[in-house]
Amino acid sequence: MAHFSYLPKEVEDELRANANAIVAPGKGILAADESTGTMGKRLQSIGVTDNNEDLRRQYRQLLFSVDPDVVTTSATPEYVNI
Repeated sequence: MAHFSYLPKEVEDELRANANAIVAPGKGILAADESTGTMGKRLQSIGVTDNNEDLRRQYRQLLFSVDPDVVTTSATPEYVNI
């Protein structure tokens, strides 16, 4: 017979709140583990031809450090790459 150990209600509530926050309108998960080739294409599309580790790190760092107000108020579809 299988035995299941369920999470305490407080932990379950916290997990549910986190999941709801992730899927809220305008929110999501940023995948920043792109392959070297894919990252090279992204860099090339913005005029950066040198696809090295340092530039890829800087690009990812930029994604995580941009001011949210700039993105939500100034971004236009032509600059958003989904």
